[in-house]
Amino acid sequence: MSSRSASAAGTPRSAAGTPSKKCESSSVVVAVRCRPFNRRETGMGTELVVHMDGHATKIESPTTVDGEEPRESRIFTFDHSFWSHDVDDPSFHSQQHVYDAIGRNALDNALQGYNACIFAYGQTGSGKTYTMMGTPDDPGIVRRLCCDLFNHVKEKTTAIMSFSVEVSYLELYNEQAFDLLKTGPGRGPLRRRNHKTMGPYVEGLSKFAVADFASVLEFVESGNSMRTTASTAMNNASSRSHAIFCLVVKQATRHPKKKRVMEKVSKISLVDLAGSERQSKTGASGARLKEGSTINKSLTTLGMVIAALADKSQGKKGAEHVPYRDSALTFLLKESLGGNSKTVMIATVSPAADNYDESMSTLRYADRAKQIVNKAFVNEDTTAAIIRGLMEELQVLKSAVGTASMTQDEADTLRENERLLREEQQTWEEKLKTTETELQAHIESAEREANELRVEVNTLQRLRSNTMSAAETQLSELNRRLEEEKNQRQQLQDSLAGHSTRATPGDVRAAEFHAEHARRSRGECKALRSLVDAERAMTATVKAELQQTKSQLQSMSEDYDLLLSEKTRVEDAFMAAREDSTITDLHSQLLSTKERLAKTTKELSTLRLT
Repeated sequence: MSSRSASAAGTPRSAAGTPSKKCESSSVVVAVRCRPFNRRETGMGTELVVHMDGHATKIESPTTVDGEEPRESRIFTFDHSFWSHDVDDPSFHSQQHVYDAIGRNALDNALQGYNACIFAYGQTGSGKTYTMMGTPDDPGIVRRLCCDLFNHVKEKTTAIMSFSVEVSYLELYNEQAFDLLKTGPGRGPLRRRNHKTMGPYVEGLSKFAVADFASVLEFVESGNSMRTTASTAMNNASSRSHAIFCLVVKQATRHPKKKRVMEKVSKISLVDLAGSERQSKTGASGARLKEGSTINKSLTTLGMVIAALADKSQGKKGAEHVPYRDSALTFLLKESLGGNSKTVMIATVSPAADNYDESMSTLRYADRAKQIVNKAFVNEDTTAAIIRGLMEELQVLKSAVGTASMTQDEADTLRENERLLREEQQTWEEKLKTTETELQAHIESAEREANELRVEVNTLQRLRSNTMSAAETQLSELNRRLEEEKNQRQQLQDSLAGHSTRATPGDVRAAEFHAEHARRSRGECKALRSLVDAERAMTATVKAELQQTKSQLQSMSEDYDLLLSEKTRVEDAFMAAREDSTITDLHSQLLSTKERLAKTTKELSTLRLT
């Protein structure tokens, strides 16, 4: 048997397709959470426009430029208003507080046999994924609920009561369903189907039996790593798909006297919706723009469904049609919205004035959702009802085969029902074995990836070692050259200093000019030594410094030409003073200048060769 099996989006309505005696009408519970300013909003110096007090959430329009126009405000009242803006505020609501208020209640409903759903809605970057998933250090609703579920299972399992839990994880990307728990190639889009007994579900979606929290966490982290995300101007890790994580909890109670087993089956749907977004703010283009358009379209349909259900709950005329089928998201959430489920909506908002329009839209959305009334009932003895219903359908379809009147759709339905029947008849031990096989596949896949990473790391380390060795060789050679240059410049400076004691004023200025260049060169050499410590920039730095040294030599050559000009000037002066009485002294000075210039010429020639 395949390790994959279908995961229904809703558990059976009842054995006969009608609610049981424990049917309960309940409105959708709505909570709102306000996050802190993010880095972008802090950098903008944006204004705080959202405030909370008890169950009330107040939003104010941003102040005008002149600040004279009075601010408009609107107050909404919800079942919960979570103020998570300032951790130092006494009314701050942490992840634990949020879970205690809505997550724990959803788990309690599931353990009573009701279907439960929590879905997070809000603009992109408003804190939906953080609320639902959290971080390893500060877990969100999903991890806390799963942990509490298995603590309950461990505590309540006895000889007469047993539990079984199965998980599935899917994403809706560009209106197509993908399995987030499928490993290996062939992860293509899956078909959405509707079954008269099981309700909406995704054909071929993996569903695995889990026996402890660690196994659930493994599947959650594996699924999250497969989820489609991308960076936008509003969010560095923006979710580009809707994600639905499902837990199917079965409780079996044995009655020795009645010699029968009573079973309750409940489904917990934990939904992290992609965020609504405006292209003008996200800067999306190409594939990101298409994703954003599809996300907004599905969320618009969700809004239309919520509006239709709200009108229907209030008994308004013309509100009979609810457009569930207009979107893959609303099709799969049909039971959670207006159906057999106790549902919680948590709307996340930004506190910033820059996002006022989006936050107001989210609050209106949430305010409308309060009016939806679901009809939830305890799902008892559902496995037998499912098997009985599937077998009846199979008999009808097989009779159609006998009369040769079966259509292609009927043939597909026959094959799917046979598969579903095999799944329902599969024992818990077989399902656990399938899960162990899948987890082993996950482990092997992770080990392969780890080995590939090790090979890549070793390769990079070898390259780094080779690069460092070459860099050290080049650095040593550069230091040697710099030392030689330093010595030569020092010799030249000393020579010019001695020359200045007997030279003409022009010679003195030239010598001072050379000395200044020598001092600058020493400073540049020190700067060069500090720069060459950077491995990857070393080659470029060396070339730049060598080019700079050539420029300095060129400058020194030009200074040498100035000395030659000074020599010519002295010779001219000597010729002009030939008849003067000071000719003997001038002749001596000329000879001395020639000797010093000859020595300087020799030193510069040596420096040029170097």
